[in-house]
Amino acid sequence: MTTFYGIGLLAWLLFVIIAFVVGAAVYLFAVYAMTRIGRKFGVGNFWEFLVPVYNIMLLCDCAGISRWTTLAIAAPGFFLFSGPLIGVLLAGGAFLSAVCFAANVYLWGSIAEKFGKNFWFWGVITPLFLWMPALVFAFGEASPRKSGVGASSNEQGARYIEI
Repeated sequence: MTTFYGIGLLAWLLFVIIAFVVGAAVYLFAVYAMTRIGRKFGVGNFWEFLVPVYNIMLLCDCAGISRWTTLAIAAPGFFLFSGPLIGVLLAGGAFLSAVCFAANVYLWGSIAEKFGKNFWFWGVITPLFLWMPALVFAFGEASPRKSGVGASSNEQGARYIEI
């Protein structure tokens, strides 16, 4: 069998198949987690969250923010896959990444606030830790609060912030 840089063609094919299967499994798990968050807010179902950009719009609905936030989150990906705009990506890549990060902080902070958690803490750690903290919202016992206020009070009346 012919080799490609010392690795057999069959090995490359096996690598591509494994990468596809693992990528699909990770995506389906993320969709399931988003569906669980959406279910707590009464937004969407599994099939709606399966659509790549629409699932971010549904999360915006859960957070109670504008769906235009989806554009700020998805824009770097659109520029990445557009061949003629590679020069724009290289010139404005840092700016687009900063906009994407800020939009993610806003999205996840707003969702955290709906769960009665601290906006800035959860908003910042969720994109930094590859959305793992969002699993707390998806699989935890937390449910959305009607007031959306992140501060509570104990019996003595002292204020503290829930994290």
